[in-house]
Amino acid sequence: MLIVQKTDRAPRAEVRAVLRQIKLSDLRPVPELIQEYLLEPANNLRMGSRYLKRLETMYSSVAANPTEALKFALAAYNFGEGKVWRLIKQAQDAGEDASRWDVVAATQLPKGHHTVAYVEKVLDTYSYYYSKY
Repeated sequence: MLIVQKTDRAPRAEVRAVLRQIKLSDLRPVPELIQEYLLEPANNLRMGSRYLKRLETMYSSVAANPTEALKFALAAYNFGEGKVWRLIKQAQDAGEDASRWDVVAATQLPKGHHTVAYVEKVLDTYSYYYSKY
């Protein structure tokens, strides 16, 4: 699912993105060994999967159900944890149903926002391949 989405990025850019996501960016300069480790596709996939699982677990505390937790996790994977938490808080403050990604996205993000498109694309890609296999 994420493999298909990640292939649009250059490998070095992907390493920087993963480093930001797993908070290794504080290690300046990042040792070459870590960069090489993350450039290895199997390692990169394993780390990205673990990170996504952590996000899914974290957002399950506010999501209406596991599918919604996955949507919040995908949004955070793409947009950032802090930004998604702020969107949830803003939706709660506005009296919206902040347990559903579609409601949060519709009320807190501009129409056509790249994160909304990302979440939809990943879920559509997953559904497509799930139906094929």
